[in-house]
Amino acid sequence: MRLLKSHPVLGLVNSYMVDSPQPASLSYMWNFGSLLGVCLVIQIVTGVTLAMIRGGCVQFRTSAASA
Repeated sequence: MRLLKSHPVLGLVNSYMVDSPQPASLSYMWNFGSLLGVCLVIQIVTGVTLAMIRGGCVQFRTSAASA
């Protein structure tokens, strides 16, 4: 625990994630829902990024997959 308090970056993470005051009504389902939301955002961002990077030509996609 001493490292979490003394390290500048880990101390910042500790103050926001571990030592932050949280309401009593915060449940496991709320945490699970927020985790699902983060996963959904990551999937959307990576899907859009891959759609922009990958070529639109069918011959290009099949040649790149077989190589």
